[in-house]
Amino acid sequence: MVNLTVEYSDKPVTAFGGMRLMKDFIDKIGVRPFLEEQQLPQGGSNRSYDPVDVVEAFLLNIWIGASRFCPCDWIREDAVLKEIFGMSSLPSQSTYSRFFGKFSQASNNRIFPQLQHWTLQPIDTGALTMDFDSTVDHSQRQPRRHRSRLQSQPPRPQQPSSAHGLRQPDAYGGQRLASSRQHRSV
Repeated sequence: MVNLTVEYSDKPVTAFGGMRLMKDFIDKIGVRPFLEEQQLPQGGSNRSYDPVDVVEAFLLNIWIGASRFCPCDWIREDAVLKEIFGMSSLPSQSTYSRFFGKFSQASNNRIFPQLQHWTLQPIDTGALTMDFDSTVDHSQRQPRRHRSRLQSQPPRPQQPSSAHGLRQPDAYGGQRLASSRQHRSV
């Protein structure tokens, strides 16, 4: 058996490791200054969250694995995450619903093209420059409405059945298991 040393610490910990690195990353690329320039929907209450805090907290929820608004309540009481992101409290599911419900088609058309353009700009991180847009070849891309899962494709070549007769070609060139009546006796 291996002799493991167990130590205790008074430092606060979180179950969601790596979030300090994510906070450093979004600070480095300037997410907050960019979002502050945008005309994000404002809350109507004197107790409402800063819209930039709502977006940052929503990104945090996505990074920890939330796929809907409901799981966003998982981290509301995590003191370490609140400290890392510099927030006294984190928004609830209803706050996210109200915030994203305030976006209209006009605000989407105003904000999200700028966000997309900003996101695809080269990032200079000192020793490493990441250019996300240079690797994408948009000339061969078709509009979504023309793409289909059921596009006609050339027929696949017929595969010969296996030597023992368990697999037979199906109507589409693939193979299927043969029924027990089609088995050959050995």
